[in-house]
Amino acid sequence: MKKHKDFDIWLHDDGELSGIHGADVASRETLRCWPLSLVERVTFGDGAIRIYKAYHNLPVESEFYRNARSRHIPALYYSHSEGDRHWLLLEYIEGRQPAGLGIARTIDLARQVREVINRLDSVDCVRHDLSQDHYENFVQATYNLLSDLNNKKQLVKTDVEAIERIRDAMTCPEVLRAVNGRNGLLHGDMKCDNIILRPDGDIVIIDWLNVMRGPPDIDLYSLLATQGIDPVPVAGIGPEILRMALEMRWFADCLNCWMPFPAFLDGRIAIIEEHMRRVIKHNGYAGAGVYYFH
Repeated sequence: MKKHKDFDIWLHDDGELSGIHGADVASRETLRCWPLSLVERVTFGDGAIRIYKAYHNLPVESEFYRNARSRHIPALYYSHSEGDRHWLLLEYIEGRQPAGLGIARTIDLARQVREVINRLDSVDCVRHDLSQDHYENFVQATYNLLSDLNNKKQLVKTDVEAIERIRDAMTCPEVLRAVNGRNGLLHGDMKCDNIILRPDGDIVIIDWLNVMRGPPDIDLYSLLATQGIDPVPVAGIGPEILRMALEMRWFADCLNCWMPFPAFLDGRIAIIEEHMRRVIKHNGYAGAGVYYFH
């Protein structure tokens, strides 16, 4: 293996990938790279194309692929873990990503996605559990993390009063009503970039880094928001506050131990808190548009 030139990510070399697949590597193209993971498209000499993923400290997706089987998710060809490092070789999906959808088509796409995820509900590896029995633990852990970051002066733009407002928002009646309702498996990062339409019209869902349990409307709201559609009129502010809380928790986790961009992460958490206040105050967006943070 070789270490990435910029990040603490270790990669199989061409010879190792050839041994795994059974044919020489013809080309490798980096599709995405950041401090926690790298994604490549690898073409082999026998014509096969695969997606290669190398992770540092992101175990959920590798566990997910080892436990989930569906024609609507990429097939798994290779999985290996050593401590907090994980590697996957996955099916490369030919197709296109949906874009420019209106609200009716986006909701229909979300319905198709929900049907796929419901059939995967027995998968038990999740990053967060926002279901009724576990939500209080999630709120307390998030509050403790934000408070700890503030005490360490890593969280500067979000003060103690703002952290209290965040906890109040996460436990407001609209949120608790959503949490106490229907729960199930969630993708956790639902957007059109993570949906591929095969030529036959079938959907394939990719990038399962943030699998969790909670109100299914969180996935719907994320899909709507990333299409520039205000999700609040669909079912109220509860799932939208949860969506923002999850974004905030992601940035807080990164600030705590993962990524070397403290000023950026501190700023994003403050922005989300501001928008959360706006949603609470106006019971929806007050002409400020739709926001997406992740």
